[in-house]
Amino acid sequence: RLAAARSLKLLLYLSCGPASFRSDAEALFEHGFRLTQLQSYDSFPGTKHIEILGVFSRTGSVSHWLRPVARTQIKSRGKK
Repeated sequence: RLAAARSLKLLLYLSCGPASFRSDAEALFEHGFRLTQLQSYDSFPGTKHIEILGVFSRTGSVSHWLRPVARTQIKSRGKK
């Protein structure tokens, strides 16, 4: 679907957790998006569940320096 949306310049992505955000962010990187903002939301206080909101913009080329950040700093809570 991302390849078909070539005119898309900005994407707001809300994920139900860090693990799904990470895998989907990697797919967005492959399609020329870069992560410009990242925010977590604790909609269920007292639980391990959090939501992640990412703002992605299309650059036309892959931003290689953002890939390590997404892979190393976005981790599932409670997992080592």
